[in-house]
Amino acid sequence: MIHSTRLSGEDLPDPLTPADQQLCSSLQNWMQELFYQSCDRSIQQVLSQCQWSLVIDGNAAT
Repeated sequence: MIHSTRLSGEDLPDPLTPADQQLCSSLQNWMQELFYQSCDRSIQQVLSQCQWSLVIDGNAAT
């Protein structure tokens, strides 16, 4: 069998230490925040574009 190895050369899997678990959870939280922030930003861009096009449509209709 082929074992995945860390950079230090230790065989995986290793039991996660509390520090590793804390790092993993904080990393996951950071990724989620980053993901949601980017989603919110793109949604805001789409909404502003929609409002902009609606304004133009309204001006063209009058």
